[in-house]
Amino acid sequence: MIKTLLVVRENGAEKLIPALAEAGAGEISCAYDGQRAREALSSGEYALAFLADGSASLARELAACSRAGILLPLAEERMPEAEGLARAGVFVLPRPLTRAALDTAVRCATAMYYRLNGAAAENERLRGKLNETRMVSRAKLALIRYLNMSEAQAHRYIEKQAMDRRVSRLEVAMSILANYDT
Repeated sequence: MIKTLLVVRENGAEKLIPALAEAGAGEISCAYDGQRAREALSSGEYALAFLADGSASLARELAACSRAGILLPLAEERMPEAEGLARAGVFVLPRPLTRAALDTAVRCATAMYYRLNGAAAENERLRGKLNETRMVSRAKLALIRYLNMSEAQAHRYIEKQAMDRRVSRLEVAMSILANYDT
C-alpha cells in the first residue's frame, strides 16, 4: 500500500482524503504545516505527498529532502511556475483537479518513488563496492611497503587469504591495515 502524506490546512482534508484514496493513495496521514511535512517526509516512510495549499517553495523543499513523489495542484495563472517545479522533481497538476488527472499523477508519482528507491539502493551498493576497492588498494599498498611484495603478489595474497579464511576481501584488507597501516 502506498503511504501518503496530505499537506493541508486544518479544514481541507475531508474532501481530499476520499479523492486520494480512490486514486490509489493509501494509508493517508495529514500534516497541517510545512514543518510537520518536512519531519514526516524526512523519515523516508512516505511514497507520496500531496500539497493542497499550492506552496511551490515547500514543494521544492520537500522534493529536495525526500524520495516521495510530490504532487502540487496549481491554478491556471500559476502554471508558468510548472517548468521550474518539474525540474525540482514536483508533479504539477492543473486546478480544478479532475479525477483522471489525479489518478494519473498518483500512478506517475508512485512509479517515480519506486524508481528513486531502486536507484538509491543501487547507489548504496556501488558505494560499498567502491569502499571495498579503496580498502583493498590501501591494504595492497601496505603489503607492498612493509613486506616488499609486488602488486600482483599483494593482490594474490589478499585473494588467497579471503578464500582460505572464508571471509570477504574487505575483512582481509581491514585486518592487514590494522596490522601494518597506522
